[in-house]
Order: sequence, then C-alpha cells, then structure tokens
Amino acid sequence: MVKTLPVYDEIIATCTLVLMQGVIPSLQEYQYQLKQRIERFCGELQKKAYDDEVIDSLCRLICLVVDLNTRQSLEKQDMNWHGYELEHIFYGFSTPTLFTEQHATLLFTQKNDEIAQYARMLFAMLPLPTSKQSQSLAKLNLYRAVDIHSPPVAIQNEVQDNLKIYPVRQSFWPPLFKQSFGAILALASLWAGCWYYLQGGM
Repeated sequence: MVKTLPVYDEIIATCTLVLMQGVIPSLQEYQYQLKQRIERFCGELQKKAYDDEVIDSLCRLICLVVDLNTRQSLEKQDMNWHGYELEHIFYGFSTPTLFTEQHATLLFTQKNDEIAQYARMLFAMLPLPTSKQSQSLAKLNLYRAVDIHSPPVAIQNEVQDNLKIYPVRQSFWPPLFKQSFGAILALASLWAGCWYYLQGGM
C-alpha cells in the first residue's frame, strides 16, 4: 500500500469522526480546519508536480465527500451544514455540479499509485445514495466496486454486466466447497488419530 500524506490522513480521520457522529463544538472552526488541510494537501501535490486537473478533481472529491457526510451526520443531530459547505468555499456558488463523472474518469485513468490510493479511499467514503439524492451520486457510487486501474468503460457498463458477473462468482463455490470438505476430512482424520493414540496411552 502506498504511504499517504499526513495531511490527507488528517482529512480522512476528521471525516471518519463525523461519520461516527462525533461532536462538533464549532461548525465555523471545523470548516476552517478542513479548509486549511485541503489547501495544504493540494499544495503538497503541487510540489510533487501532479497535473492541476488531477489535483482539482481530488479537491472536488474531498469537498463532496466531506460535505455529504457532514450534512447527513448533522441532520441526525438536528443541526445544519447549510452555509458552511466546502464546495462554496473553494468553488463559489456558480458551479453547476461540483464533481462529475468526467472528474471521476480522470482520476481512474491515472497510472500513479498514490493518486489511485487517494481516489479509492475517497470513493469508499461516499455515502450510499438515497431517494432524495441525485442520480449523479448513484452513478459515482459505481466507482466503489471498480478497481482504480480499470478502464472507464468497465465502470459505465457495470450495472449491465452484473448478470454476467454473478455466474462467474458462483463458479468459485464448487472448488471452495471441495477444499473445505477436504480440510474437514483432514481434521477429522487427525482428531481420530490423536484419539486412538491417547486411548492407547491410557
């Protein structure tokens, strides 16, 4: 596994605490700390000479993940994230869609393992879509189950290919069953041997 930047780990840790409905004493301070960390993270990536579009896509994905998870967590605590969204801090109010399939595809076509690791972790933290959320979030959630190095066409066709995938997965059961059965027989034989040995020694 590729070692991630410490500031990125701080962002993920903060988002994880929010997912666990940790108490946020001050929304303004929480927003400020996240803003500072995201800016530091993007700065570190710039020092590594990553493409600006890749950095922008990661920044957008971080904002999306943090905003969605924070909003859901605060709603359960009868609080509101409206007006504090990182999306508006970084991109204003004129952006029609913060993170699109084009941004996701850009991240998934990168060959760099570090970028792949960041993208995988962030997609894993996307909340599952609900009936109240847009279809775009449901589409983005398809990236959860696809490897970062898979071609974009595999992502686009994942739903249609599900029926083809399941029979292949089922074909793993017979060998697995045989292996398990063989292991049980081996353990039974070993147990029987030990029992007879102990009986003979008594």
